[in-house]
Amino acid sequence: MAPSTGGPPSPQPRSQPWYGRSVLQRPQLRALALGLFVSVGGAGCAGGSGHGLDARAMAVLAAGSSVYSPPAVSAAADPTFVAAFEASLDPETRQRARHEPALDTVAGAVAEIFSDGSKHVSQPLTQWLFWRSGSPSIPAGHMEAWSRGGGGGRGRTGGGPDLEFLHEWSAGAAERLAEKKGSHLVYGLARVRAGKVQAQAVVFGHEYFEVKGLPKQVAPGGPLTFSLAPRAEVTGARLILPAEGASKEVPLVARPDGTFFVAQSAPTAPGRYLLEVQGSAGGNPHALLSLPIYVGVAEPTVPDPALLVFDAEAQRGQGK
Repeated sequence: MAPSTGGPPSPQPRSQPWYGRSVLQRPQLRALALGLFVSVGGAGCAGGSGHGLDARAMAVLAAGSSVYSPPAVSAAADPTFVAAFEASLDPETRQRARHEPALDTVAGAVAEIFSDGSKHVSQPLTQWLFWRSGSPSIPAGHMEAWSRGGGGGRGRTGGGPDLEFLHEWSAGAAERLAEKKGSHLVYGLARVRAGKVQAQAVVFGHEYFEVKGLPKQVAPGGPLTFSLAPRAEVTGARLILPAEGASKEVPLVARPDGTFFVAQSAPTAPGRYLLEVQGSAGGNPHALLSLPIYVGVAEPTVPDPALLVFDAEAQRGQGK
């Protein structure tokens, strides 16, 4: 993805201005899901041309997982970037947060999109990228930046001023993560080359559960059998099961090992549905898990065109 014609802006950190905001709170998330992901039998997100993303961003998205909480395999993260970021974390934050490789895919897509004329990914598109990666976490912000690097190939870091900038910017990103509360923080990182510059991104999330055994695609009326391992103390957990017409609430009772086991059936009508877990993790009750499942239909590999409205507010806030 080439930089814009006029060249990239000076290599200063550029971050989304929605840190501290609750990203896609439940009413917004449900509206997004109902409008774009739960249209039973509808076209929704379709493959083919017209998706508005170039081949490099699409190549990153192709690494999406067929299950939630996929195995820890990542090719997107630059080891130098990961080392610089994690070395900047204070001990307390290091105990509360962990690197989630699935989010490296998200960070890679964010960096590729940002390298295309400094485009900032909107909140709804960020949520879609999380779902596509297989991450069960709730988006909690991201940061992007340009840097002028010397040497190194795609995804590799040069030395000299480029490496110095990387360490400085990583320290700022680590401070952003430290500001977030809870013991359920996750992050992903990626660095990509765009001409003579490199674009880098880090994404943050709140991961309240590790999801075990939940595929994204299920047969109509087929079994929905999976377990949830809490990453924080969760109270009042209940599962909101998708169904034709009205959803069904099922209280979740912890097993002796602290995990929750779910054994239900998928809806019988083909389509895309939102599976949700409500509960409290040290605060007011809210959505701790919100994942689409695809019943008798394929998971979309490209975002709906309606999601490709890049965050103009963020771009105005950064200046040129």
